[in-house]
Formats: sequence, structure tokens, C-alpha cells
Amino acid sequence: MNPLRAPNAFGTPTNLRTPKFTSSRILVMDWVKSSPELYTGGKSVPVRSLRFQDEIGQWRRYRVCTIWNLEKLAFTRRPAKAKLVKDKQGSVGVVVSGSGSGFVKVGRSKAVQHTITTSLGAISKKARRVLLRQIDGEVSEHDGVMVVWER
Repeated sequence: MNPLRAPNAFGTPTNLRTPKFTSSRILVMDWVKSSPELYTGGKSVPVRSLRFQDEIGQWRRYRVCTIWNLEKLAFTRRPAKAKLVKDKQGSVGVVVSGSGSGFVKVGRSKAVQHTITTSLGAISKKARRVLLRQIDGEVSEHDGVMVVWER
């Protein structure tokens, strides 16, 4: 038996398994045109809250959920989903939409929206880290807003 093709505990040859992470991994994002100015790409992550500035300039965190029935605007347990979005200049942000083609409800407001486009600073650190692993970008901050430029 060839020692390079020795079966592991699961019965598959060990050299056929590919490692999950390699040091020479090239990050290439497939951007899909979603509107004349914006491109979306990557996998989506669940989002339960967003940070926005209120009327007096303080940062507040608002709950976000997915709503399917527009007559009943109560909060649901289904979180919204966030994906990366890029404009023509190369700056990267986040588009938040309802999961399962639903609508997004933010906070106590009665208004619902199909999508919300915002900066990466509006989502949690864990969701931001998962999204930023997908691209090779440079993170900077301008006027208190986190901006990512794709290289």
C-alpha cells in the first residue's frame, strides 16, 4: 500500500483532503451587480442589531428583525442578514436585508424596508470580522464612520 495514500480513520485517503486554511490563499470576491451603482458579494451573516446616530448625535443600537407580514409589524425572532456591498469608487459597506426575501424592521418604528445600506461600523464586531475575511481591503475611519477600500 502506498504510504502517501494511507486511509485515515474515516476510510478516505489522507492526501485527498484539502486543508481548510492555507497561507497562500488568494482572496478574490465575485461581485454581482445589484443596481447601476452597487455590487454585492460574499456570504451573508445574521444581524440582530445595528448602530445608528440619533437626532442629537449619540450612537444608539437598534434591534433589527425580518418581517414577512406587513399587516402585523411585531418583532419576530428571525434576524436580518447582512452582505458586503461595493460602489464604483471601491468603498465597501454593508447591505442589510430580510432573510427569506422578507422586509427589515428597525427599532420601534412602524416603517419597514426591503434593504438598508450602511457602513461596516453599524454591525457587530463578530459579523464584521466574518464579512471582512472574504475580501482583501484597507480599513480606515473618516468622521467617525468606518470605511473599507478594496485593494
